[in-house]
Amino acid sequence: MNRRFCYIVKWCCISLFGGILMGACGETRNTVINFQLDGITEGMHPVLTVGGESFELIPDSLGFVSFYAEGLDKPQDGMLECGKYRLLLYVQPKKSFDVYVNLTPSALGAEFTGDGALENEVLNGDIFSTAIKTDYRQDEKVFIAEREAELKEGIRILDSLALPLDFVSFAKEKLKYTVFASLGTYPGQHAEGYEPSGFYKDYVRNLITEDEKWLDFTIYREALSGWIEVQGISAGADTFERLKRALQFVDTALHHPAVTEFVVDRMITGYVEKAGIDSLNRLMPFYNKRVKDEALRSGFRHLCAMWERIQPGKAAPAMYAGSRDSVRIQPDALTGKYTYLLFWKTDCDFSARELAYLKELSVRFKTKNIQFVAVSCDTDRGQWESWLAEKQPAGIQWYLENSPFILDYYRAQRLPYAVFLDPQGKIVRVGMPLPSGSRLMGILPQLTAE
Repeated sequence: MNRRFCYIVKWCCISLFGGILMGACGETRNTVINFQLDGITEGMHPVLTVGGESFELIPDSLGFVSFYAEGLDKPQDGMLECGKYRLLLYVQPKKSFDVYVNLTPSALGAEFTGDGALENEVLNGDIFSTAIKTDYRQDEKVFIAEREAELKEGIRILDSLALPLDFVSFAKEKLKYTVFASLGTYPGQHAEGYEPSGFYKDYVRNLITEDEKWLDFTIYREALSGWIEVQGISAGADTFERLKRALQFVDTALHHPAVTEFVVDRMITGYVEKAGIDSLNRLMPFYNKRVKDEALRSGFRHLCAMWERIQPGKAAPAMYAGSRDSVRIQPDALTGKYTYLLFWKTDCDFSARELAYLKELSVRFKTKNIQFVAVSCDTDRGQWESWLAEKQPAGIQWYLENSPFILDYYRAQRLPYAVFLDPQGKIVRVGMPLPSGSRLMGILPQLTAE
């Protein structure tokens, strides 16, 4: 029997049985999304996000899984993520639908059936696929003109379809944010030192709308944040100065409490995530003035505490590691000398190339009290050992057994990542320049000066 036909038969049985069961119990589900993920492979972990909240989906052996969106009182933005595949969703109260997703690379795509099918088909159609058409090399006025033409054509198509008026209104607004979100990312696609013209900043400023109901939708949050960041861009300004200028814009131009709270929390939290808490005292007046939600404040305090424990002078966390000779690394291996730790993985070519530069540093600083250690964060020790046997890298090589904890502790968001410790095993600096960078040669003598 045809496999696709089997899927259809199963959906019919599920729908019939579910309807009988809910009727017998006197229960009415709000919205049910039935997924059938065809071609799912090991390593794909389906995640459904609805209204900013994420749920892991666990399909059965045939790829079937249902999601019950109970208590839904308004439409919500959604997305299904499965491997690298992304599927936009529009989830409405009491409008259930089925989704068949083919994850086979040669036939990648989705089909919708049910009450909410048409809206979801439109949402995943060409109208909203602006990213593939965006050319950031154009000058400001041409770039804006193309975005305006995209929006106009998208609206024309929406008006030509037999869609509910409330969805058309929603889709037009979403299309505006989708098309013009690129105006927030445009400056970042240009060389360092670029500053948007007054015309460009004014155009973007006029796009900003303070609409609390749209805070539930990802594209609005992304577009709004980008447009506000544009207002902080100034030639020669560093990341902190840009943030400060953007916050000052929010302070004078935005007035809706929920919208300003979201923007301020997002911008300051995003900055601290990457840069740490060195400038925190200058940011807290903005944060305390605008952010009142205790859940947001609690999350921000936790983030700051994570950075506080890796400030200079704090003791380095215990590392459980072994050498290439299977000798367990003792705690005193991180004391007695300055230690440059390079965290890396064998399946990252960029990571692996840094080891050659690490060898050069060891030679250049061989008369100094410094050791340079390559610390593998591979999940499979055998993979690391095979790599060592093939490549035969010089220098100190360790395999980190508690890598998830250590990388999280040091706020290492990507590899390779470097940390510098003093002879007492205390943190001197996290996020050190990599061995291949010229900056490291100027920093090391300063950090090791007695």
